[in-house]
Amino acid sequence: DLISAFFSKPLSSSFSYRLTTQMDRYHHDYQESLVSFNDTTVFVEEMDELQRLLQKVVSERQADNMDAYQKVVQLPLNMALKLVKLSADKFDTAFSLERYVREVCLLQLDEGKAKDWDSLLKTQVILHFIENSSDLQTLLRDRRSSTFYNIKGFFQWLLWTLNLS
Repeated sequence: DLISAFFSKPLSSSFSYRLTTQMDRYHHDYQESLVSFNDTTVFVEEMDELQRLLQKVVSERQADNMDAYQKVVQLPLNMALKLVKLSADKFDTAFSLERYVREVCLLQLDEGKAKDWDSLLKTQVILHFIENSSDLQTLLRDRRSSTFYNIKGFFQWLLWTLNLS
């Protein structure tokens, strides 16, 4: 099926690049059309306002794009959520649980529609899923939060950063 083949390999970075390029073009065209007013404070204020509005549109489009990607892989992400809920008690720090969530989600996305997606896109979809899942946020928030577990989580992060764990 041609449509499913087209959507099997989305390019999030290409989408972001096109949005940024388009935003820069609008900004440049606006500036070129009013070049004789460059020195006025109104021009500067309007340029700042245009930049802010364009950035808002870009952010909204990127969020819509990420929501669409997440809908495509909602079933595997929901399966990952179920697996995480079953195993959540084994993780005493938020860092270790979040790392486990990422691994389980990535394993789930390595199958089906998302298997050919770019790893950066998969990571972005997983992070978006973690941020927007109230169940995962509750699990992460409910991890032990004493000083000992905060220090333990820091060392887990440090070892992970240095690729020692």
